[in-house]
Amino acid sequence: MKGNLNIDNQIFKEMDYYFKYYNLKSVIYIAYDRESYKGKNSDLKITFDSNLRSRRNDLVFKKSTKMDNYFDEDYYIMEIKSMLSMPMWLVRILSELNNKPVSFSKYGKIYEKERGMIYV
Repeated sequence: MKGNLNIDNQIFKEMDYYFKYYNLKSVIYIAYDRESYKGKNSDLKITFDSNLRSRRNDLVFKKSTKMDNYFDEDYYIMEIKSMLSMPMWLVRILSELNNKPVSFSKYGKIYEKERGMIYV
């Protein structure tokens, strides 16, 4: 994101403005493996993220530098998105498993772990 984005899109123009105005700099690189599923005739999207890792040096998009794994074991983060209501089959499954919505920030959890605030 060095220099001008030169993309004729309102969102990118706003991002470019804020990066320049606030002099934003990269401080952490976060990567994860994602499996993504989308319904054919619905707006339902479900993703599973695993192998969450990060680094504070060499903040470029490449695999050349060692990264610190966040989770000590095999964990998955499931995210469900739907602009409309969730299908009843999914509501039933989540209810049977006693799954409840929670807020989760990859950056926030890595920050907490670095500061010794949580143990995973």
